[in-house]
Amino acid sequence: MAQLRIAQAQTNPTVVDLTTNADRLVAWTRNAAERRAHLVVFTEMFPTGYPVKDLVLHRSFVDACSA
Repeated sequence: MAQLRIAQAQTNPTVVDLTTNADRLVAWTRNAAERRAHLVVFTEMFPTGYPVKDLVLHRSFVDACSA
């Protein structure tokens, strides 16, 4: 029977620090893959940090998130 190994990332992303959060995401994903996980689950707002509040109203923030 096939198995699906899921890793849950218990992390503390920094609000607005997209680069550091992306680096952490990659590191967590690589670590989970080394431990034979097939899927890594992060919080829904991990890349941007939480809460973003009114930052979503700033075009520069939205553009940075899209990039």
